[in-house]
Amino acid sequence: MVFTTTKFELLTNKVAASFGLPDARIVTVDHPLGGTDRATIERWADAAVDTVVALLTSG
Repeated sequence: MVFTTTKFELLTNKVAASFGLPDARIVTVDHPLGGTDRATIERWADAAVDTVVALLTSG
C-alpha cells in the first residue's frame, strides 16, 4: 500500500504503472502534509480509514 497526497497522485499512479503495478493499492490524502497542523492531519487520516480497510481486505 502506498500513501500519497493529491499533488502527487498522478505521479504515483504513473510510477506504479511503470513498475508493472497499474492496480497498486494507493491511498490519497490532501496536500500538503508538511506544515499542516496535527488536528487537520488526524482529520485527513480519519477520512482515509475506510479506503485503507477496503484496500487491505479486497482481493
